[in-house]
Amino acid sequence: SERHDAPDAQPLLAPGLKSSLNAIDHITIASEEQKVNIHQRGDGGWVVQELYDYPASTKKIRELLLQFSQSELRAKKTNNPDKLSRIGLDEASRRVFTLKADDQVTHEFILGDITRDAFSTYALVDNAQSYVTTGRLDAEANPQDWLFYDLFSVHRDRVQSVIYELKGRKHYRYDRAQPR
Repeated sequence: SERHDAPDAQPLLAPGLKSSLNAIDHITIASEEQKVNIHQRGDGGWVVQELYDYPASTKKIRELLLQFSQSELRAKKTNNPDKLSRIGLDEASRRVFTLKADDQVTHEFILGDITRDAFSTYALVDNAQSYVTTGRLDAEANPQDWLFYDLFSVHRDRVQSVIYELKGRKHYRYDRAQPR
């Protein structure tokens, strides 16, 4: 079957992703209320488009892609559109994931709620059949969730000034009044 990476294996949520992990250069996560585009720059770093291309957490991105590449489709659930709201796969609750390599969509799938046992996730495949997948796949479409925050772990005694330069907006500069 085309949804398998190896014989006798369970079908995968994202077949073929395991062998093409390093080719993925754009991730979009969309919910009804929010959307985030995370893309790779030419130098290999990741940025969050909605937040002025601020650096994204490479660690979080790699973990997410690895989880997707290993997640298996286990038990079939409903294919009745009227029942999808019970498992978070209706239009109001679901999250749509799009993975691209060189501007070409390689994988697209829809995730819903985490299961009651908190170890699995509901997924909608091919916009028709829902499944329980292996793994807790709870990535959200909130752009702030994807920022690289380690930049702010510099000890305060080492900071002499901070400058905010936002494209198309007023720049701000904060200087330490007395050096420490």
